[in-house]
Amino acid sequence: MISVIICTYNYGHYLDRCLPSIINQSINNDNFEIIVVDDGSEDNTRKVLQNYTSQIKILTHQKNFGLGISSNTGILNSSGEYFIRVDADDELLPGALQNLSLSLNDNSMAALAYGDRINCDTEGITKKFKHTHEMNIYDIIAPGVMFRTARVIEVGLYNNVYWEEHDLMVRLLKYWPAIYLPENVYKYYIHGNNMTSNPVARIEGWKALINSWGIAELRKWGHEDEMESVYKQMMME
Repeated sequence: MISVIICTYNYGHYLDRCLPSIINQSINNDNFEIIVVDDGSEDNTRKVLQNYTSQIKILTHQKNFGLGISSNTGILNSSGEYFIRVDADDELLPGALQNLSLSLNDNSMAALAYGDRINCDTEGITKKFKHTHEMNIYDIIAPGVMFRTARVIEVGLYNNVYWEEHDLMVRLLKYWPAIYLPENVYKYYIHGNNMTSNPVARIEGWKALINSWGIAELRKWGHEDEMESVYKQMMME
């Protein structure tokens, strides 16, 4: 069983694009479940979700707790040996669940498997993104990575921090490897409302991550220009 977890906060207008891309995956519907965590939305999210009640499990927070806590709500209410967290404004390509799960099936020690993506901007222009042969966790975006659920629970689930995925991967990769699948598995939509579009929040997030792990540990898992810039500024303060 694979669990697909969608955490959404006021992203109701994107769900009619996201949900069909998961429902129409190439594997049998009996092999995966879709869990939507409505993190206290105040838009039309609940109304949109009512159109999918026979195909999804809906979990509702009465107020907004943030992505880390919402992700943990989904994980702790899931049944899958594996899970993938899909952002409500993105979509999976048809073979994503099948191909990522096969990668984990073939590598029992791996904590996660990740693939390439297609970036889409507001003008409808698409560009393929291919990971390098050396893993860089700062290039990996949530819809492109499938986790082994037991491993994530073992390291304590998500922390409710801004760069929650980077923080989780550092904890996982200290003990278990990752598998790279060199093919596109999702479409990532770039627009002004992306959760990572706030520059102040990004910078504060990097500061918190650096204070938590130290720059030396974070550099073990890849390079990120913005992180390095924030670190230099921290050293000057």
